Amino acid sequence: MAALTRWSHPVSPVAAQIAHGNWDRWIAARDVPLVEWVYSAGVVVHARALVEPEAPPEVLLGVARGHFRRLRRDERALISELNLDLPQTGVGVMMRWLEDDAPPALRRGSDGDLIPSGAGRYLAWRELADRVARVGVVEACAMAVF
Repeated sequence: MAALTRWSHPVSPVAAQIAHGNWDRWIAARDVPLVEWVYSAGVVVHARALVEPEAPPEVLLGVARGHFRRLRRDERALISELNLDLPQTGVGVMMRWLEDDAPPALRRGSDGDLIPSGAGRYLAWRELADRVARVGVVEACAMAVF
């Protein structure tokens, strides 16, 4: 619901894609920058936290506890890598950051290292934390990206 709310709001470039009908996420990935998809993923994680307030972060993100610790440990390096891809468009960058089932060959960063599954959701959740705390999830859905 959070992603649909975001994508139906005029501030989101996905809204323009949906307005043209026959919307397909993978086709839209050609024109919509990764930053929008990552932002939407962050809103979704924060919305899930409202629905499941007792859930630990790893559950909200859909990763194992040890995996979550590794994401936290590597956060700085992952942010640097993600920042290179945020303005990019295409299925490849979406798969690299937001598709846990993407083959490892497609989840390689600029340095050749594997981008861990869940990294895009984790970073989006962390980057949106202050904004969501300040304005709430619903308002964050209607705001421009980072």
